[in-house]
Amino acid sequence: MFFGGFLFLRYTPTATDIKIQKQIVKAILDLKQHGYKIQVDLSQCEIKEHNYREQRERSDYSDELLALDFERKIQDWNSMSRSWVPDVEHVNVNQTVIIYNHHHELSGKVEKFVSRIILKDKLTLLFYFDRQKYTTLYVDKKNRNKYYFDLEFLDS
Repeated sequence: MFFGGFLFLRYTPTATDIKIQKQIVKAILDLKQHGYKIQVDLSQCEIKEHNYREQRERSDYSDELLALDFERKIQDWNSMSRSWVPDVEHVNVNQTVIIYNHHHELSGKVEKFVSRIILKDKLTLLFYFDRQKYTTLYVDKKNRNKYYFDLEFLDS
């Protein structure tokens, strides 16, 4: 029971995290309800990719108060010795963005829309794009710099 409570406290988001998440969801819903809807042919999008390898600590202590004593000792041993008890792992990181150039009918200009960073490699994205074919881009009517790519199909 204690261990379950500990895990609950350790991995529960903070009030600030929850507030920020609610603001993001509200902004997305507002764009979906009131923004311009542009149908995006995914085959017409450019995919930019950045991949690298990094070392990460296996035990991430975002809150020092919740770290167990033996976890702190492992960190101490690692700092004093040459990884007597290895607490790092090598991780491949894939970062991709989607770039869509849209011809705006009213202004006659080409607008460039860049998606959020997607933690998938280019090949995986191409697989999803082949299956999905189209998505929607929601653009704010007053400020065209505020937009949202609907990429929820990547979560499935």
